[in-house]
Amino acid sequence: MNFIFHVFTFIWENFILVIALLFLTAGILRLYFNRLKAILLAIASVLVFSIGVTFLLELFSYTTFQEAYSNYLQEDTEIRQMTIEIHDTSHPYPERQATATIVDEELIDAIMDDFMEAELKREFGINRYTWDSDYTIGVMVTNRIDDGHLRTDTFHVHTNESHVGKYKVVNGPDHLETIERLVESDDVEWEE
Repeated sequence: MNFIFHVFTFIWENFILVIALLFLTAGILRLYFNRLKAILLAIASVLVFSIGVTFLLELFSYTTFQEAYSNYLQEDTEIRQMTIEIHDTSHPYPERQATATIVDEELIDAIMDDFMEAELKREFGINRYTWDSDYTIGVMVTNRIDDGHLRTDTFHVHTNESHVGKYKVVNGPDHLETIERLVESDDVEWEE
């Protein structure tokens, strides 16, 4: 049932493409068949095409945290620090409750290990913004680029219990385990 919903979602979100494909297919089939048969074959062809595309999107929508953020996380990436913001999402727009900057290598590794073990599934057609995220994590990374130069960037991960950015967490251990432990402990200093 979920797959059928995704097929209809694909058709709805790409309505102009589907209609154009329908007319194009009907026009080509009209050369070989009568009008009614061409229209029926065109509808069937577009439906089969939509099901196939949806199947491929579903198939390729599973990923890992490292693959999802591969622009920043490479084999030799050095994570210098993390900034964690806690959000109060009980309002229409979240309010930042507290912020902590983490430079301890063991804590950073523990947080990253939690995220790396989660299997993610990209949700197409859903825009996930910061206002439904319990946490925003800023990750400062340094990567080696050509000729021995280093490049430092910061990327942000908006996350809650069920999502990491535009990805739904489908299985794996609790990706927020270390962060939630830090929120409850005195291991880091939280600024309000």
